[in-house]
Amino acid sequence: MTAPAEPGTPTGTDGLPETGAAVVHAWGPDADVLAVARRTVGNVLAALPGARLEVVVQGAAVLPALTDDATLTALVAACADPRVSVVLCANSLAGQGLEVAEVPAPLGVVGSALAHCARRQWAGWAYLRL
Repeated sequence: MTAPAEPGTPTGTDGLPETGAAVVHAWGPDADVLAVARRTVGNVLAALPGARLEVVVQGAAVLPALTDDATLTALVAACADPRVSVVLCANSLAGQGLEVAEVPAPLGVVGSALAHCARRQWAGWAYLRL
């Protein structure tokens, strides 16, 4: 049995909420995880147009996020949607020999991806790990 949504919250045919926020944890060794993140964000927003998504890039995936022009362009373009934000892990940047100052707006930086994801979950955000 599903719990009812808060009064005034748009719901789907199953009675579950259609709005909310989710953190998309993109962790992986290369740009493939970022392509999966882009597809995931598109699919989730198509199914839940009232959702807010934050992509958190961690690990070796931060290198192609900043050094591959097509990947960087796609991540910046995703931020043009007011429902989407993208942040990179400062610890992972340092591990790849990259500087926080190299991260262009509108991308953001968080100190620790895992701590950030935990804080989002404690604040009620859904967690989507790729």
